[in-house]
Amino acid sequence: MRLIKNILSLGLVNTLAYLFPLLQAPMLINRLGLAQYSVVVEGFAIVLLGYVVCNFAADLFGVEKISKNREIKRICKFYILSITTIRITLSFFYCFFAYLYLEMKSVDITSNIDILKFFLLIVIAQSIYPLWVARGLELIRAISISSISVRALNLLLIFLFVQNQVDLWLIPIIYLFTSTIATFWLFYSFPTTTKQPVIINIRRVRVLISKVIPYFLARLAVGSYNALPVLILSNYTSAELTSIYGVLDQYYRAIKQIYLSISTAMFPYMAKVKDIKLYKKVLKWNSFLLFVVVVLALFTMPYFLSILFSEEIGNAVYVSYSFLFLFVVSVNSSILGYPLFTIFNKASIVNSTSFIGFYVFVFGSILLIFWDCVSVFTVMSLIIISELLVMFLRAVRGMEYAKN
Repeated sequence: MRLIKNILSLGLVNTLAYLFPLLQAPMLINRLGLAQYSVVVEGFAIVLLGYVVCNFAADLFGVEKISKNREIKRICKFYILSITTIRITLSFFYCFFAYLYLEMKSVDITSNIDILKFFLLIVIAQSIYPLWVARGLELIRAISISSISVRALNLLLIFLFVQNQVDLWLIPIIYLFTSTIATFWLFYSFPTTTKQPVIINIRRVRVLISKVIPYFLARLAVGSYNALPVLILSNYTSAELTSIYGVLDQYYRAIKQIYLSISTAMFPYMAKVKDIKLYKKVLKWNSFLLFVVVVLALFTMPYFLSILFSEEIGNAVYVSYSFLFLFVVSVNSSILGYPLFTIFNKASIVNSTSFIGFYVFVFGSILLIFWDCVSVFTVMSLIIISELLVMFLRAVRGMEYAKN
């Protein structure tokens, strides 16, 4: 079956691709120290938030449109050019405001601010990275080679050139270099017809933007759970706690991305076939697989934490088990999201639930800052509450539509 093949292929690619970043974190902590590694954590939080902003929901709306219209070259090229232009524009706006944020932050903390500014270059490079186009065209081989080789090259270059705290500035430069290579590789993997010029109608672009805005805001809301907590913790807690949260968040997102190969592959497939019976079968297998993953995590986490955070093991244990619970909630929430509601042509429900979770998180964060209650415990609790609310709302609405 095509769906199973896509899930397995994407799962294998994600597993191999994320293996290298998981090896990279312990190496850098050993060479830089836990406190100094917080600079890397904050830098990639800025990059992650920038990716969400300039992504413009290309990984959802863009993939769907390319998948449905890949045989109609004129329409396909319109979406590629229009969305890429919008993404580049958004990336420059984001980098401008992020630069102002870093300038204001440097009034109180001057150390490493210039290094954080280098990470903004990665945001601009990401805006032209055509992974979403390759996914829409189902270029699995090109995606595999690009993802795995670039991450392997990142690890190799960092291993060779980043030896101590003095070499911190090389990390964003290395990522900028490898991101550029990946962009060229994917672009030249596209069919020749997608590279031919097309005239863009401004009116059609305005219509496109109006259609994408709900997807865009929903992705921005979801992405805030990953990036904003790091930025909040970096300003209100110690560098060590920021590093602990950032490292475990990186592992959480990597494992989640591997696992979400299921929902990632299901979304474009369900958009075409709209098979609720098949969706229910995948949902049952997902429950079993999730149980296996959680049991394995419970057995392996203590050993992993004792090696990575020997001096901060108490805080690390709490954060790790919080992320494990968050993992269970968030992957269920994702599978109950676009893969389900695209069957009923009700993707707007997914967007609205994401907004609600985002509002709860933002309002709660403001209260934590106002009451001077920012800690790893309160931030993690707020994220979990927001995700639980999103999952509950999607489950309730999904059952209503499934019954009908």
